[in-house]
Amino acid sequence: MTQPSLDDFQAHLAETLSSSTAMTYTAIIEHALRDHKDDLLDMLRRPDLSTSSRQTYRAAIRQWAEWRKDKKLLERLNSPELRRELKSAVREQHTRSKKRYRVEPFSPAEEVAIQMVLDRWREECEADPNATLAWRWPAISMIFALGLRAGADLARLTRADVEAALENGVELSIATKGDRERSLPVVLVVDELRALKRLNKGKWKVLSEVISPGAMVGLGAAYERIRRMVKVLAEEAGLDPAKVHPHRFRHSAAHRLYQATGDLLKVQRFLGHESLETTMSYLKAKRTAEIGEDLLRARRER
Repeated sequence: MTQPSLDDFQAHLAETLSSSTAMTYTAIIEHALRDHKDDLLDMLRRPDLSTSSRQTYRAAIRQWAEWRKDKKLLERLNSPELRRELKSAVREQHTRSKKRYRVEPFSPAEEVAIQMVLDRWREECEADPNATLAWRWPAISMIFALGLRAGADLARLTRADVEAALENGVELSIATKGDRERSLPVVLVVDELRALKRLNKGKWKVLSEVISPGAMVGLGAAYERIRRMVKVLAEEAGLDPAKVHPHRFRHSAAHRLYQATGDLLKVQRFLGHESLETTMSYLKAKRTAEIGEDLLRARRER
């Protein structure tokens, strides 16, 4: 497919989507036509893709199929066979991640470097609270402070929850995975919550609307923007972007709280985990004996 056709596709997308989303989808299709020209859906079958990337790629291919009026591609995109293939790819990706990848918390020096970048971003946000990237300081600072999940927690944060937290001044209640409720201390993020409330002149209901305006893939697109912004933060902090991702902030928050309290149950409640075993997997292996003592103490106190 020639470049003018891709330009036409981008212009078509820009009629209903934000310019950044239109550019992203066009770039995805350009890549697919170049590297997967025999079958665009091969782009979705890669086991190394993150869930959010797979969602974004799928949304781009859907837009392309609808624009080209390619009924066969749309049918295959919605087929049970493809869903089964993608589930298998996701399982393989999770297996690979568990075997080959261990998330380490940030070192004290790395946390200082990250905080310095966040401080600069805060100054930019306060100078122009309605700028396109004004969301990045309060959003990523909250991930850093509270160990929020970028998509399941932060992107679905509602303005009503932010306002309620500021009003009571004690507790921020959010909907998290499985629509469970998680309660977090407001005192750690008062300034961030005030900045979130001002975003887009307060005209937003769910934070994903501010992070990825006009995106049709919702939380997936918002997560992808947060992920990319975390890479920018890493570069500005002098860290290796390949080793910095949103979930690493969550692991660091778990370590900070455990170091401060030595209480595994508090860490579990703070992260919103259903089981202590999940919480233990977040903490370094060298603390195994100490964690075991905490578990025994907690059981005796019940």
